[in-house]
Amino acid sequence: MPWSKKCPSTVVAVLALALGIVPARVGLGQTSPSTDPVPRIAQTPQSPTTPTKPEPAGHPVTPGAAPAPPGPTPVSPPTEATQAIREALEPGFGGTQSAALGGAGAAVAYNQQIGGVGGYIDSAIPRSNIRLRYDDAYDMNRPDRAEYFYPQCGCYFFGGGKQPFSNVAQRDAVLRAFGPTNANGRVNNYQEYSTYVEFAPLPNMSAFVEVPVRYIDPQANPKATGFGDMNLGFKYAFIAQPDAFYTFQFKTYVPTGAGSLGLGTNHPSLEPGILAFQRLSERFYFLGEFRDWIPINGSTSIALPGKPFAGNILNYGLGVFYNLVLTDNFRVAPISEFVGWTVLGGYQTTAKGIQSAASDTIVNMKIGVRFGLGDYNRPGGGSQLNDRASLYVGYAHCLTQDFWYKDMLRVELIWYY
Repeated sequence: MPWSKKCPSTVVAVLALALGIVPARVGLGQTSPSTDPVPRIAQTPQSPTTPTKPEPAGHPVTPGAAPAPPGPTPVSPPTEATQAIREALEPGFGGTQSAALGGAGAAVAYNQQIGGVGGYIDSAIPRSNIRLRYDDAYDMNRPDRAEYFYPQCGCYFFGGGKQPFSNVAQRDAVLRAFGPTNANGRVNNYQEYSTYVEFAPLPNMSAFVEVPVRYIDPQANPKATGFGDMNLGFKYAFIAQPDAFYTFQFKTYVPTGAGSLGLGTNHPSLEPGILAFQRLSERFYFLGEFRDWIPINGSTSIALPGKPFAGNILNYGLGVFYNLVLTDNFRVAPISEFVGWTVLGGYQTTAKGIQSAASDTIVNMKIGVRFGLGDYNRPGGGSQLNDRASLYVGYAHCLTQDFWYKDMLRVELIWYY
C-alpha cells in the first residue's frame, strides 16, 4: 500500500496512544506550562458536586478518552499519579461521599477539614476541638422563667444558702421584706465562663462536655460565683456531604450549679435538636438549629399547687456568614444570626406575683466576626473552613418585649485537634 494511504491509520494510532499515556504522566507532578493539575481551593473553589468515584487500582484516569490500543510497551500509571488525579477531582471540601450513608470516595475525614462556623448557633459539623467562651449579659429581668436560668424564687436567696419557698406565706413575707423590685427577680448582669471539649472518633459523630462557671450580679441581693450546670451529649450527622451537614444533637444538663445561689436550675434537663450547615455559594454559608429544652423534675409552683413551675422551651435560630477575607492561612468572616425561644409552659416571678410563662417568645439579633487561622489552600483537600484555630467576637441584642437579657457580649477561642 502506498505511504499516503496508510498514513491516516498510523497517525490515529499514535494519537490514541498519546491520549492514553499523557494524563498519567501529568499526575506525577509534571505540570504543563498552562495547567495546574491541583485546583487551589481558596482562589477557585470547586463547585459542590458528588465526589468522584475512584478508579480501580492500576487503571489510568483519563478525561473521557477511549482506551489506547495495544502497543508494544503498555504504560500503567503509578499509584501516586492515580491518587493525585483523584484528589484533584474531589469537591471543595475534599473527602468522602455522605459519611452517614457510607459512599465511596477518597477517604479524607470531614472532622479534619471543616472548622468553626457560627457564633451563637451550635455547629452541625462534628469535629474534635476545645473551646473557651466568655459571655457578659446585661439587664436580665425574669431569670426564673420556666426555671431555664435558675429555679423558682431563687432570686431571694443569693448567698443565703436557703431553700426555695415552701409556701405562699413564706413568699409573701419575703416580698414585704424586699419590696417589689426584688420580686421581679431582676439581675443587673451576669458573666459566664465555659470550657467545652468535643471529640470526633468518626467523621460524622462526636461526643462533647461543657463546664461553665457563673458570676451573677443581682440588683439588690448578694452576688454569687461558682460552677453552673454542666452539659454533655453527642452529635450524629445523618447527612454529611462536602457542602452540607444535617446533624442530630442530644444534650443532657446536669444540675451541678447551686440553685439556691442562682447558679443552676436544681433539676436535670434534656435537649434533643437538629442542626444544619449548608454552603450556598463560593464563600457564603448558611447555618441553623431547632432544639427542645425539656426540664426533668422541676419544682412545683408555690402559688398554684400541683402546677409545674418549669416548662418546655423551644430554641431555634438561623444565620449566615461570608468569608470576606481569605488567604492561604487567614480568613475573616462576618456573621449574622437570629436566635429565638418560645416557652411552651411553666411560670415566672414578676412584680405582680407568679404568672404563666407559656407563649412568651424572645428573639435576639446577634452579629459578630470570626477570625480564622488555618490551611485554606491545601492541595487536593483544602477547604475555606479548614481552621486550626479561630477567634469569635459577637454582640447580641433582644428585639422583643420579653427577654432573657437585653444585651450580651460574647468572646470565644477555639482550637481544633
